[in-house]
Formats: sequence, C-alpha cells, structure tokens
Amino acid sequence: MRVLLDCRMASWSGVGRYTHGLARALAARDDVDLVQAVTIGAEPPVPEIRARVVTVGGHPFSPLGARALAVVVSQVSPDITHCAHFPTPLPASRPLVVTLHDLEPLLIEGTMPSLLARTVYRWWNARAVRVADRIICPSRNTFADVVRLFPRADGRTRVTLEAADDFAEGPVGALPSWLAGGGRYILSMGNTKPHKDLPTLLRAFSQLTGRDSSLLLVLAGREVAGYVQSALARDDPAVERIRFAGSVDDATLRALYAQAALFAFPSRYEGFGLPPLEAMALGCPV
Repeated sequence: MRVLLDCRMASWSGVGRYTHGLARALAARDDVDLVQAVTIGAEPPVPEIRARVVTVGGHPFSPLGARALAVVVSQVSPDITHCAHFPTPLPASRPLVVTLHDLEPLLIEGTMPSLLARTVYRWWNARAVRVADRIICPSRNTFADVVRLFPRADGRTRVTLEAADDFAEGPVGALPSWLAGGGRYILSMGNTKPHKDLPTLLRAFSQLTGRDSSLLLVLAGREVAGYVQSALARDDPAVERIRFAGSVDDATLRALYAQAALFAFPSRYEGFGLPPLEAMALGCPV
C-alpha cells in the first residue's frame, strides 16, 4: 500500500512530533510504501534511503500550498493520502485521512487574537471535515470538540491515542552546560500561549523559592523578552531562578526530562498532552 504522508509541518512543535513518530512507524512496515511530502529544502522525518521524498511548494496554510499538495498527490498516485494536520489538498484526493489535533484557537480566548486568522483557521478545519474520508483525533476531548463544532464529522471520526515510546526510546544526550553542575530543577515547557498557563506555574515557583532558594525552573523553549517579569514582581528573587533552555534537540530534551526533580504541566487545554507521557516514560514525576 502506498501512503502519501503530509510532512510539511514536521519541524513544528506538537504536530511535528506526531508526524515524525507516524513516519518512522509507517516506514518500518513491510506492507507500506511510504512517500513523505516535505517543504522545499526541509529534512524529511525518515531518511530518503528508507522512504521516498517529494517536495511541495507554498506555505501549508495557503491556497498555493494546498494546490501544490494536490499536484503531488496526482503525481504519486497513493492508495491513501494522510494529512497530519488540517491543511488538505485542493482539490481533495481520495481516499483522504486527516488528523485534527485540537481546536484550541476556536475555544481558548487569546490564543489567536486576529479575527481574520481565526476565520481562516475555521475554514481550513471545516474543509478538512468536509473532504476527509476518515478523521483521526488524538483524544476523546478533541473528538467531542470536533463533532460539536463540526457536526458533519460525526460517523467519520475515530479516536487514536498518542504514545511516547518512539520519542522515549531514543538516545539521551547531555544537559546544557549551565545545568551540568547537578543542581535540582523543575522542568516545564516554555510555550507562552494563554492556554499553557505559565503565569500560574511562575507564581507557584515563586512561593517554592521562598523555601528552597537552590531550586531552578527550567522552561524548554525560547524566551519571550519581559514575559517572566510580567508575571512576577521585578524584585522577586524567583526571577533569577528561571531559565529558558531555548530550542533543544530531542536528545537534550530527553536528558532534561530524565534528570528533572519533576515535570510541571499547568496547561488548561490540550488536544492530547504528550509531554507528561514523555516525562513519565523517562522516569520523571509529573
């Protein structure tokens, strides 16, 4: 069976982790001929020696990108096209599988402030629901959201839970040099979107540092200038105990999980919530 997997967002967080795991699992099957559709110049999740690679022009969210993906579908002639996120070929191919991870921008205020962006986002998701032969959701919560907002998805939607084994079984790298001294730290994700609820974590950490001034809070992600100071008083001693690790590769992230005192995940909404599973798979309390 030839499967065309849309890997254009494989370098992104969230959907990228899902795409990599799915691509590796499909490539390992003897009964699947995997074709990876990637953006021009991007690295495929699976080396080309193991799975064919085709390039697609245009941004995945643009009409140009949708049309370019449709052209690739016609050239590859797959038995199944699987879009790992809501953007779909234009015109749609058959049979078509689409994974809808969450509907967060339509449900959580402030996640996508632009009305135009939310309108485009809703249109893409509505179209995915309309043209897909099968819709995959990673949790019953996302399933309920999709069917509630897009009733025509009912009957064609299935829940397929995610797993951390593909990530957790990889090599464990070294900690960043500034952590190599062996200090105790709490780990969390550094995503500053409103639903991730980092301000609550920062305030809780501020209370902890009053009792344990040696503890660090490490946030995996890039620092947003002034973000910590906006959540805490500028003279709060906890400010000096908070570190953003920046963008880290998988091996370093595994090391951060494995050696953390605990992993904190204060998010108020998730399509699935894979990081807690990743942490527990590497022996870290959550």
